[in-house]
Amino acid sequence: MKIKYTGIKNTRKKSLGGCGSCGRRFGNSSSITTYAYTYKMVLPSGKRYVFRLNQIYDIEDSRDYAFLTSFTYDFNGHKESPFIAVNGD
Repeated sequence: MKIKYTGIKNTRKKSLGGCGSCGRRFGNSSSITTYAYTYKMVLPSGKRYVFRLNQIYDIEDSRDYAFLTSFTYDFNGHKESPFIAVNGD
């Protein structure tokens, strides 16, 4: 069973600019979306994984596979899943 890590989204504020000499900020800030490139996790079988963005992993234990496919997090009020099932070799 293969699974792909697609990253965990996060938002942060980005300042649009400021004065280099006095440090005064001007303009509004905007939100940008970032992705976690790696994610460390201990699976139900006890195995430790460091998942890397857009990498495909072969998960041998069915409990681990079920856990990863059902794993979700909240992003701006929506449920997101960072792991997707991949078919074939």
